[in-house]
Amino acid sequence: MFKNDLNIEDVRALFFDDTALREPTYRLYRATGEERWYYEPDGDAFYPSVTTVIGATTPMSYGLQQYLMDHRDPEGYRDERAAYGTWLHKAAAAYLIEGEYDLDNIPASLEIDAIEAGLNPSALDWHDRAKKDILAWALFCREHSVRPLAIEVMLKSEDGYAGAVDLVCRMTIGSGANGNFLKRDDGGEEITAIIDIKSGEIYPDHAIQLHMYKQMVEENWPDMRIDRVFNWTSRDWRTTPSYQINDQTDSDEQHLIPHLVGQFKARNASGPSSSLVVGGVLRGENIETCYKHQNLRDRFKEKNEANDLFSEVGA
Repeated sequence: MFKNDLNIEDVRALFFDDTALREPTYRLYRATGEERWYYEPDGDAFYPSVTTVIGATTPMSYGLQQYLMDHRDPEGYRDERAAYGTWLHKAAAAYLIEGEYDLDNIPASLEIDAIEAGLNPSALDWHDRAKKDILAWALFCREHSVRPLAIEVMLKSEDGYAGAVDLVCRMTIGSGANGNFLKRDDGGEEITAIIDIKSGEIYPDHAIQLHMYKQMVEENWPDMRIDRVFNWTSRDWRTTPSYQINDQTDSDEQHLIPHLVGQFKARNASGPSSSLVVGGVLRGENIETCYKHQNLRDRFKEKNEANDLFSEVGA
């Protein structure tokens, strides 16, 4: 036996303001492996994730290439950053929902997430960075009166892709004498926005990601108009909390979306068929017992049937 590295999730929104939005009636499951796919059981339909579409159709940015090359183990470093990013998303959501966050509990929560990601917690030095990031996020929320409408809500698009949107919110932005994106002031206005949280640098393909989210949100809630889309990241501040916010609303990258989606569909017309899982103990020449191909549709259906059975038992 070996560990199954294909994770099937039935992810529900962490927060949903049903006084402002109606929750989608469809159910989506998410499979996380080398690629990320979503599955809708009612229509027996597969949807590639936003990041899967972008990753398969756009080259890695030069800045990210250089960033990874600066580390001896780029894949390991990428996995560490991904695990930390997952933790930051959950922590930021928890603060928005609860209105508080226990900074002293951060080492324990980081250790849990590191272990779940298959990393060695003792080899990671995340504690100070994590505390600074949460304080920077709290400052941003205070300065812009952020009011969540949906957090980590999974949506599908009519164009055949799906994804989990970090944050749809109402927030206040200031007019500012220099015309830049500023904190609330007497001349500010309340807007509806999508915010995508990043734990590191912001790259051009992040603008594509945001506009794909915008398309999904406006398709699912046609009465809602998204005024602005932003990337948020914390700065490595020394004296007082600080953050960076990139307004991607008018980015030219948004015009690439139909071409990238079309290219992905052309290359993956049949959708995902199986996922390769490698593991176990290699003894002698028993090579065939250490890998297998899992049919993704069957795995999704098993998860859906198990959930339906659980619902019936609990009813």
